[in-house]
Amino acid sequence: MKILKLYLLAVFLLLSGPLFAVEWQALSNQQQKVLSQFESQWQAMGKDKQSKLALGAQRWISLDKEQRQELGQKFEQWKKFSPQQQVLLREQFRDFKKMPPEQQKKLRENYQRFKSLPSVQKQKLREKFKRAKVKGQKQSQRKLRPKRGP
Repeated sequence: MKILKLYLLAVFLLLSGPLFAVEWQALSNQQQKVLSQFESQWQAMGKDKQSKLALGAQRWISLDKEQRQELGQKFEQWKKFSPQQQVLLREQFRDFKKMPPEQQKKLRENYQRFKSLPSVQKQKLREKFKRAKVKGQKQSQRKLRPKRGP
């Protein structure tokens, strides 16, 4: 019974997130270097944000040079999106993560096939998708219109 209580306590603590703030001095020198822009506001941050940043810094440190460059490029692309686009992308990512693994795999495979197509073919598919999307929107708008007259 004692072991069960300890186990349940451990699970609860792990699921509840960090209990204590991460002290700046407790970060490794490498983490401090990566997170240096946050040093002045570190103490004012919530413990959850501190933990996420510390974990992110640790992940960054573990990447090789090529992986860092690739992530840096992706982040630069991300910053170019408007706040509304970022919200939409986050929602789409959440929706993707909720999909069954088989469906995620199928989407990844389709995306890889799309990426391997010649530019001309990609553009044709984009145009076809836009036309289908506009057509679908028009049809859904017609369904939403109230019927007039008898």
